[in-house]
Amino acid sequence: AVAFAEPLSGLLRLDMDIAPSPVGAALAITAEGHQMPPVVPVPGINTWLLPLSVTQGRTDLEIRLHVANAVRPVDLGLADDRLLGVGVCSVGITPVEGGVCTVGQMLSLGNGQVLPHVLHRGWHKQEPWGVWTSGAEASLRLILIEPLGDFHRLDLDLQLTPVMTDLILTVNGVLLTPARVKPGVNSWTLPPGCVAGAEHVNIGLRVSKTYCPAADGASTDDRVLGIGVKAIGLFPAPATPPWPVGELLPVNATVGWRGIYPGGWHRLEPWGVWSDRAEASLRFRFDAPLHGPVTLLLNVAAAPRTQLLTLIVDGTQLPAVRPDNGLNRWALPADCTEGKTSLTIHLLVDAVVRPVDIGPSVDDRTLGVGIRGVGFQASG
Repeated sequence: AVAFAEPLSGLLRLDMDIAPSPVGAALAITAEGHQMPPVVPVPGINTWLLPLSVTQGRTDLEIRLHVANAVRPVDLGLADDRLLGVGVCSVGITPVEGGVCTVGQMLSLGNGQVLPHVLHRGWHKQEPWGVWTSGAEASLRLILIEPLGDFHRLDLDLQLTPVMTDLILTVNGVLLTPARVKPGVNSWTLPPGCVAGAEHVNIGLRVSKTYCPAADGASTDDRVLGIGVKAIGLFPAPATPPWPVGELLPVNATVGWRGIYPGGWHRLEPWGVWSDRAEASLRFRFDAPLHGPVTLLLNVAAAPRTQLLTLIVDGTQLPAVRPDNGLNRWALPADCTEGKTSLTIHLLVDAVVRPVDIGPSVDDRTLGVGIRGVGFQASG
């Protein structure tokens, strides 16, 4: 336990100089009952960001350490028969300048801000305008002043390379639909539950093509660049309209997603949409709890090759089927739907295909399952 002369404020960092367990045991840190993800510490200084909800206004702080496996050195051939967990040489708590995300404001990633805890993995050095990713993948970690509610929008102010195409984002592990981004501010509406109650937001970025300026011969910059980020922000978003039960509605480029929260799909086309991998998801929100028998309706597009399609409804897997080209029905188990005001449906196919590989086509996209429309019927 540590006592402080004044109440704590702002984002704080816990630094520990550690002598790790000789068996490489994971270490879990708990601050005032809030457990942080276990890590295998390295010899020397290890750092944790303390949640704002744990530290703000406190004049004392209890830190607990837990190792997965204690060890007796005597069992490793040494003379010491003590039971040892982890060694701590020194402890420090330090304010972190910058990097706290306030909902409704953009956080600049230019080098006027010191943001090593925000630029989590896969970044070049910060520049005055912002920062480039150092490859096809990178991640950001936002620390929030207070837990988030259900409905939010993510804004990214982007700088693109000449070969930039689609950007794929994950937010707290939830895959968002790939987007063809533009220079400047781009926005994504986040699925409900993706960030609700979160005190931090982990954002993964992936581009399909990287770029080296020196490869064109017009620059001496031999870095590999993915995408540039100038600023990032979270903003309140209006709730999407609930999905109407009793209707089969089209999903396409003209009408949009109609309030569905999609994951793992290509861009909408005039006829409908293809998933961009073997697994994709659809999340629905209803204006009232579901009761009684519920049937899922899917207007499925014929794939270039015959596929088996498996649905997983809120974690319950349904038997695989070979869907018809057109309307297909699934009677959903009652324990998946009864009393629910939202449903997440994962669609898995046993094979994906690239049209360019099977016929006279220049379409080199990976295609999973195609849908033209979605609906629910309920008799409750």
